[in-house]
Amino acid sequence: MIQETKRFLCAMSAKYVVVSPVRDEAEFLQRTIDSVVAQTVRPAQWIIVDDGSTDQTRVIAERAAAEHPWIKVIHRADRGDRLVGPGVIDAFYDGYGHLNGLEYHYLCKLDGDITFGKTYFEYLIGLFDRHPDLGSASGKVYLPVGGKLIEERMIDEHVAGQVKFYRRECFEQIGGLVRGVMWDVIDEHRARMAGWRTRSFRDDELAIVHHRLMGSSHRSIIHGRLRWGRGVNK
Repeated sequence: MIQETKRFLCAMSAKYVVVSPVRDEAEFLQRTIDSVVAQTVRPAQWIIVDDGSTDQTRVIAERAAAEHPWIKVIHRADRGDRLVGPGVIDAFYDGYGHLNGLEYHYLCKLDGDITFGKTYFEYLIGLFDRHPDLGSASGKVYLPVGGKLIEERMIDEHVAGQVKFYRRECFEQIGGLVRGVMWDVIDEHRARMAGWRTRSFRDDELAIVHHRLMGSSHRSIIHGRLRWGRGVNK
């Protein structure tokens, strides 16, 4: 109990902000909103960037913003297609630009199709506090398959792109995110080159449920896998 109290007080003293680039996430977005709203330590600001959605994503995001003053919604024009990689990061930076002048210690890039437990950010901030060289981190990602949760394969040095959490000094030192495929690997290499550690932790407190198979949101899963292959070979 004493340890949990110390962890909570530590997390309360550290401000974090969240930016979510989302497009056509009406099926899942409310679940993500519910996860963030339920956090024991909520973000100082959550900016949801509606990247030209054609479904009810805009309505769901605006309803959340009306209920919670720390949520802000930005709308982008529909470019006609989901542009994975550079499009996601362009939308992210539209939201990131609205953080100017806001004081915070941590920054999270959060997708709109995931869920996690109510102590996720509290627990994660506690790990950053205990490990000063930790630059970016997340939990492990699980896919719901046949009524079970199946862990997505990733090495421990890789941070889940669906919920990238950065120490602000690390994010700024590496120059932020590149506008291209494999952005969520390039940032980790840059961080480690600068002396930071990157890590995904296998811990029940940090379990992330991804409600859509990674890479399947654009055309098909086969198209997504081919895109990964091109990115790895660059």
